[in-house]
Amino acid sequence: MPRTQSLDRAVVDLWRRQCNLITRSQALAGGISEAGLRRRLASSGPWRVVLPGVYLVNTGNLTIGQREAAAVLYAGERSVITGIGALGRAGVEVPLSEVVDVLVPHDRRRRSVSFVRVQRTSRMPEQPWRM
Repeated sequence: MPRTQSLDRAVVDLWRRQCNLITRSQALAGGISEAGLRRRLASSGPWRVVLPGVYLVNTGNLTIGQREAAAVLYAGERSVITGIGALGRAGVEVPLSEVVDVLVPHDRRRRSVSFVRVQRTSRMPEQPWRM
């Protein structure tokens, strides 16, 4: 578990709600300085970059749930998991996938990267299913 004594409790609570993940903008808005981010993300630091602007605040491999959460954090507001990941979340037995498919609004400028496949659409679901 990362050291949290000097961090704002709200920042720690946020990353805990997000499967030990935090975005760059959330960290900076929560009072972590640029220098503090660099220290945490250094090779000897406790955090690591999992996607551009998305950080895991502990060591180890990502779980499936963390990969999905990281994909949504990367894709941004109003994005939703779709495809095999969404079926798995709904309880359908599906094979594990190396890719997390994310649906984003058509005007969002996000690219597929690493394990995230971004699919833009002008027909976002009005009420996505939530667990």
